[in-house]
Amino acid sequence: MNKYSEFKFTSRTTQGLLLFVLTLIVFNIAFISSNGWARLFWNISGYAILFMVYKFTRLSLDSIGLSRRSIKPGLKYGCYIVLVILFVMLVAFFIDKTIYKDPRYHRNLSTALYSVLILLPLKTVIFEEIAFRGILPAILLKIRNERRFAAIVASLAFGLWHVFSATKIGNYHIGGNVNIPGIAVIGGVFIATSLFGYLLCELRLRSNSLVAPIIVHWFLNGFGIVLASLSWL
Repeated sequence: MNKYSEFKFTSRTTQGLLLFVLTLIVFNIAFISSNGWARLFWNISGYAILFMVYKFTRLSLDSIGLSRRSIKPGLKYGCYIVLVILFVMLVAFFIDKTIYKDPRYHRNLSTALYSVLILLPLKTVIFEEIAFRGILPAILLKIRNERRFAAIVASLAFGLWHVFSATKIGNYHIGGNVNIPGIAVIGGVFIATSLFGYLLCELRLRSNSLVAPIIVHWFLNGFGIVLASLSWL
């Protein structure tokens, strides 16, 4: 058997993958570089392009983990993991709340809750989950029907997605006289988000639901913002 016979390439699938990659590059820069009404425009445009890729590559709700039958298992998996995350984050907070004291989230609690309940899911979580745990793995599985391949590639793409925003952080101060150089911050962000992306992708594939990673991603980021806000009180 030819070693390339396991690959299931079609012109439509590869064109869809190319469109998807170009979309991510454009919107990654646009999201980071805009705010206010401009950011709203880019967000709406981003969702529209994701829908176009979804239709163009002839995916289905089932293939991206959003079919009706995927909701219940997604909720179950997601809630179980959220309980574990809740426990770990609270223990860490009560041991030393300064670990959450991020200057980027030095805001009052009402502002933090608005960010968590409105801005975070619409601007970040839902878009990233549809893109990196929904559409991209589904396209990759059409190209090569191997779950680990799809999970690894999608997770590395998720890590790269965070590189541009990491360049805006610069040197990171973590208390005392400890400063992490900007290049190390970028590398750390890439590794951390790639690993996190892989775990979310595995959760998506094992639960056969996009609901599970959406819940976990939203809660982890959102509860982190709330604890960061509380750490300044």
